[in-house]
Amino acid sequence: MAKSSPIDQRTVALLLACLLSSMLLLGSNATPPTVAISQVPQLEDGMRVEIVGMLVDIWRYESGAESLVLSEFDGGSSVKVLSSKGIRCQPSQYADIGDELHIIGELSKSGLAPTIFAKSDDISVSRESEQYLTVEVLTNCWELFEGDSIRIGGILDLDGFSSSPRLFSFGMNCSVALITGALDFESFLDDRVEITGVLHFDGRTLTLVLMVSSIIRVS
Repeated sequence: MAKSSPIDQRTVALLLACLLSSMLLLGSNATPPTVAISQVPQLEDGMRVEIVGMLVDIWRYESGAESLVLSEFDGGSSVKVLSSKGIRCQPSQYADIGDELHIIGELSKSGLAPTIFAKSDDISVSRESEQYLTVEVLTNCWELFEGDSIRIGGILDLDGFSSSPRLFSFGMNCSVALITGALDFESFLDDRVEITGVLHFDGRTLTLVLMVSSIIRVS
């Protein structure tokens, strides 16, 4: 009976190389850890991470890249994200200020502040602003949204003193003033609505004002 020949060193080396390559490939496809935005400054440079936060600012560059700022729900911490064009369109084509975004990218700490570099393919909307951006958040973190066009839900009612329209939180515990222009707001009184408008801080009266462009009744 013939004996089987021993495996030579070249074959062993080839098998080990294939095994190592497979392990590296599996590692690269592994889901990165989900971290809070407040934890980002403490992480290692080059780490691949997954974050979830509220979009509070966005810029578009001539190169096609986009710069996003994501904040935690309470507005306490924020992080910059640079999005390069992938197969999917860039966030500015579908995301609005106040949306909750889900992002996977690589952390860089080479600049003045930590930045996450991501492909547009790795950015998605988890919740839209009218589901996520509340009147409570808006009044507590208004600096993040001043001058921005936002979409927000609440209850439209009148101010008890001046009888002017205001958007109240669903719990009726806080509100923001509305400038409706020629829009018919009276037919929406006491209703749950979705309002689109630009937020301003009136330094003369020290009040927040939404310059309303549209009002939609929601169930």
